[in-house]
Amino acid sequence: MHSNEKGHEEGESVIVNLPQSGLDRSEGTAHLNATDIKRRKELANNVHLPVIKSVTLAGTYVLASMAYYFCISYSKLNYIYSVAPLVAMTEVVKMAICIALKYCIDGELIPQTILLSDTRGELWKRGLPYVIPAFLYAVYNNMTFINLDNFDLGTYQVFMQTRIWFTGIVFTVVLGQALSLRKWLALTLLAFGVTLKYFSPSTFEMGSWVGIVILQAFISSLAGVYNEYMFKKDPGFSIHMQNFFMYFYGIVFNILFGVVLVPNFGRELTVGISQTRIFVVIVLVGAVTGITASFILKFTNIIVKALASGVEVPLTAIMAAILLGERLCAQDVVAAVMVMLAIYMYYTKGFGDSRLINLNFRKRERLNVVSQEV
Repeated sequence: MHSNEKGHEEGESVIVNLPQSGLDRSEGTAHLNATDIKRRKELANNVHLPVIKSVTLAGTYVLASMAYYFCISYSKLNYIYSVAPLVAMTEVVKMAICIALKYCIDGELIPQTILLSDTRGELWKRGLPYVIPAFLYAVYNNMTFINLDNFDLGTYQVFMQTRIWFTGIVFTVVLGQALSLRKWLALTLLAFGVTLKYFSPSTFEMGSWVGIVILQAFISSLAGVYNEYMFKKDPGFSIHMQNFFMYFYGIVFNILFGVVLVPNFGRELTVGISQTRIFVVIVLVGAVTGITASFILKFTNIIVKALASGVEVPLTAIMAAILLGERLCAQDVVAAVMVMLAIYMYYTKGFGDSRLINLNFRKRERLNVVSQEV
């Protein structure tokens, strides 16, 4: 037990210089034995940014995400535009950013690589699994605008934090990674803080759309966990190449949604870009939010993203009170303190940190049987 815990702690601090080209520059792992390949995958799954960079990345995500939601809420009161063209354009900008980043890093032009290189067939094969998160995020992004039509920003954020529990459970069940008791307590405290915020007089609203918001929260956690799994399953695949395929498929899905939901899709897109400044602002801020989220999933983990999103609850309540005139009471402040304490517990070591809890019940059951036989 002690040796496993030590390995877990050391694994979190390992930083590996992984190849970041479209294909692994080692040109395959055929020369490696099974143990070497397994070790390489384990190291890749334990790649983490230093604490300061992780916090900076999470902070950027929180600020960009908050700005994104505030822009949407503001635009709903002052402008008229079609959602599907806006979301599709956001994916186009994301794809352009990842192409530019890849070119700046090593001079590789992604469109040229995937269309003209000898490895294009292998690249498209490795990029195909990103169809799933692309579809989930396409649905999620369109649902954001629909739900903000029916809820004020503070209430929407409260309901969306139900994804914290979805994320924690899916993270351990799907990825098979154990969390310490301390971290589970942090997630529990965070959930209590969010619940307290929900029952606050300033945000307590029920309606027929509650189930839709919770569904969006589940889609968010499922897409995030799946995406993290794909990012870390293939460590030799550049994050910019991974993002390219996800955004490419996202554009396809959003265009399909647009054709079905918006009869004049092309015209609405042109009108939005040329006549509505907030349209362009939402597209740019949404692109930054998406890019930072993908870096969190690649170089930290989905729990960091979930906790960063949890910080949005008190910050959104404060900013909504200042900018939108929403009510802020003492109960909201208490909820904010609970959330901040949960963040502190998660990122520090102390009581409960040495005990790991894994929700992969079949694996635990099998291990128990083996230990009894021994």
